Amino acid sequence: MEKELKEVLSCEVENFLFVQAFAITLIMTNFALDYKITLISFNMKKAFLSLALLLSALVANATVRLPKIFSDNMVIQRNAEIRIWGWADPKENVFIALNGKKVKTIASESGEWEISLPAMKAGGPYTLLVNDIKINNILIGDVYLCSGQSNMELPMRRTADLYKKDMDSIVNTNVRYVKIPLTFNFKEPQNDFRACDWKELNPKNSPDMSALCYYLGLNINMSENVPVGIVNSSVGGSPIEAWMHYDALDNYPAYRKEADKCIQNGYIEKTLKEEAEKMRTWNNILNETDHGLTEWTSLYFDDNKWETVDMFSDWGAPDGKIANGSHWLRQEIDVPEKCAGKEAVLRLGCIVDADSVYVNGVCIGSTGYQYPPRIYKVRPDLLRGGKNIIAVRVISYQGKPSFVREKPYKLTFNNGYEITLSQHWRHKIGSRMPARVGQTFFQYKPIGLYYGMIAPLNKFRFCGTVWFQGESNTNRASEYSDLLQKMVADWRKRQGYSTPFIIVQLANFMDTHDKPFDSEWAALRNAQREASTLIPDAALATALGLGEWNDIHPLKKRDVAERVFLQIERLVYKKDKMIAEGPVVKDVKAGKNGAVVLSFTREDVQKGSLRGFELSGESGFYYKADATSDGKTVTLSCPDVKQPKSVRYAWDDNPILSLYNTNGMPAASFQFEVGYTAPKAKAEKAAKTAKEGKAKMVENKAEKKEEKPKNIPEVAPQRKKEAKKQSAYKTKVAVIEERAKIEKEKMKDDSEQFRGEMYLKEKAIKDEFKANKEKREQEAKERKELEKLKKQQDKLDKQQKELDKKKQELNKK
Repeated sequence: MEKELKEVLSCEVENFLFVQAFAITLIMTNFALDYKITLISFNMKKAFLSLALLLSALVANATVRLPKIFSDNMVIQRNAEIRIWGWADPKENVFIALNGKKVKTIASESGEWEISLPAMKAGGPYTLLVNDIKINNILIGDVYLCSGQSNMELPMRRTADLYKKDMDSIVNTNVRYVKIPLTFNFKEPQNDFRACDWKELNPKNSPDMSALCYYLGLNINMSENVPVGIVNSSVGGSPIEAWMHYDALDNYPAYRKEADKCIQNGYIEKTLKEEAEKMRTWNNILNETDHGLTEWTSLYFDDNKWETVDMFSDWGAPDGKIANGSHWLRQEIDVPEKCAGKEAVLRLGCIVDADSVYVNGVCIGSTGYQYPPRIYKVRPDLLRGGKNIIAVRVISYQGKPSFVREKPYKLTFNNGYEITLSQHWRHKIGSRMPARVGQTFFQYKPIGLYYGMIAPLNKFRFCGTVWFQGESNTNRASEYSDLLQKMVADWRKRQGYSTPFIIVQLANFMDTHDKPFDSEWAALRNAQREASTLIPDAALATALGLGEWNDIHPLKKRDVAERVFLQIERLVYKKDKMIAEGPVVKDVKAGKNGAVVLSFTREDVQKGSLRGFELSGESGFYYKADATSDGKTVTLSCPDVKQPKSVRYAWDDNPILSLYNTNGMPAASFQFEVGYTAPKAKAEKAAKTAKEGKAKMVENKAEKKEEKPKNIPEVAPQRKKEAKKQSAYKTKVAVIEERAKIEKEKMKDDSEQFRGEMYLKEKAIKDEFKANKEKREQEAKERKELEKLKKQQDKLDKQQKELDKKKQELNKK
């Protein structure tokens, strides 16, 4: 404290007026009088030292606190007012200094304080001083907020197969990153986090940085030559409603009801406690009844009587019925003598759901859920020349256990030698269990993440936002566009300013279908595209073509970051000529003989025949369409659709892509009605029409003025009056007819809306009743299973007691 106060004084108290006023204050105190301090009796050097010591004693109990987002290595937004805020004792004096700018304020009665510094240019490093708080190594540059779910959160270490060289070598102190810790709250928006720790980009910190954020920061820094800060506030598995304020969900009563439930006293604690107890019971019974834990991991165990299965077959449902619980799979591998005693890495792709892996009876690692790649280090002393056994205990919670296809399954030694594992394993069920009770993830409930992880950032300045989310909303795609529009508008309102908003369209994932398929993933992608056209100052960066059919977390995050960066260059840095995306549909028109013609905002579409397009008519069923590009437009036709009403492209979970621009950038998934015109193109057309109409009116007026006939006698006053009356009558009739037409349309819309609402309400009630019924049946089933297991256990215990009794009797004899 004493050292820090000396530094504060040496930096901030180097003006005589402040020293004089401070010394007079000290003299007025008993503490100063006791030590007979006067301004005259000290030379300036001794005065500074004494003042530092006395200040230390006087302010020891005073508290000044900054939000956690203010920490060493942080980046502050350039060319914008700098807001600094925090908390202190009521009426406490707060002195602030940054980059030669000095300001002061006084905390309010409630202890809150806030002050602004003038905008600053890019630069640094600087030190921020707030009373006795010192924040070091600050840069002024461009700061981005990155939010969403797991693909935004995915760390570099998970992408090591592609980017290990970058992760281990790149150092860039001008790129800084901070991950907001998981926090949720339902009662009120929070004003701070538990902790924040800004990190410089280097090999030590890179493995824990978001891969997308990592490359985005590098791209911006290298292009714009300014420091870059990335604030990553994302949570894997989170739905969009978790990131929204309660007020923004005014049209979604079901979500509000969920949020209201979470603030009931003790509800969260009670739910978590009950679920934890059920899971503990399930796990205990599983482990107590799993015979494999005692001997099936051993190198010497004889598994010849086990069944042999293909690892990609239905071994998880051997009798056609999914077997939850534990499964054991064993495989013998032959290790050459040159690799004996060497360190190795065992890769087991991805496994559904959880696993523990043993080599020659020793556990080398475990994973508790399905998504992470299984990469386990094998100690040098575990492997021997010749026969070795790999045993995998797979635990299935609620679905079919399986190994994910087309992932690496091999043992790699540090000398480069590899052993590819066989697809065939010995298999035996360890313990068959009922499905485990699901866990309630409260961080996924509506409003919780906004209140906990976005609200505390509302005063912090950003120059752009990147949003990569949607996987958890694919089953509710119809509401997504509206939710995203409301979320962005609400964020901007509460931040008090508006920045460009970049939406990442979901990557391709899962299977490709031969026939037209009503894909929920494609519907969500289309909702993202639609929202990007309706949200002001927003853009879409598609991840199509960068996904993996067998992994919801594709590795190519550098490519995704480059596509996001192109939109940032265009929107944030105003490089309007930047080609930042693939072909974007401008309008959809009916052509000749049942054809449909698509035109685009840029006439740079790759030429030739295209795939992945579909047309539908009155029936609403889609059929594959023939598509041809001439470089400016795409013409579609389908013999099964005589009068096309709708067109869609790349409408599949893992769609076939063919629509690219001449730069090789793919178009986003889309669906349009025939007759569609893009909002921007529609606005431009309306403006042009209005301008032409105004010019025509001026022209007609001029012509009428020139062509006015001369020397024609005026119409008789009575005829003139009748003509005027008739004209007014026609106008009145036209107005009445128009109003009647509008009322008729309104009644029709209201009727359709009412029917739609009634249908949705009826469906919601039915769905809720069905869900509750299924839940009750499942719970009853679980109770029966547990009772059955308990009876079995009681029976075993009884038999054991009888055996013990007989044993005692024999011992007595």
